Amino acid sequence: TKDGTKNLFQPKLREAIQATNQKIIDNLSTVIGKIETVSSQESYNQLVNQYFNQLEEFDEQLSSNQYLLGDQLTIADILLFVRLVRFDLVYYFRDKLNKKCLTDFSNLWRYAKNLYKIPAFKKNTDFLAIKQHFFQVSENIEDFDHVLPVGPDTAKWEN
Repeated sequence: TKDGTKNLFQPKLREAIQATNQKIIDNLSTVIGKIETVSSQESYNQLVNQYFNQLEEFDEQLSSNQYLLGDQLTIADILLFVRLVRFDLVYYFRDKLNKKCLTDFSNLWRYAKNLYKIPAFKKNTDFLAIKQHFFQVSENIEDFDHVLPVGPDTAKWEN
């Protein structure tokens, strides 16, 4: 574009971007909103399967692509990156989404780490702030749910 930034929503990819964004919203983001209010083991299991089926689909998609939609970074990649970081740091523990770790998905893990190497991603990803946002509402710890976990070790993102 004229200001030197990349176009993350190219018209030729518009439909694919919108469809991918919808999958991220429906099968990752929405699951997080629902999982904390389940009223049965069956409901929890369904949401966990929905979440991990989507991660597996993206992992497979990334087996032959640098980015979700090929060799071009799009807004869908930004949307997914945020959810992958949150999954690694928070959702795995807090929401009991522990069927697999992010590192168990070889293509998603490679993809996430490669995105993190991009200066704009790295500069705007504060692992501690993310954990604090989800676990600590204040410095006063009212119950165990608000204790900030020591892990995971975020050094793995640097290697």
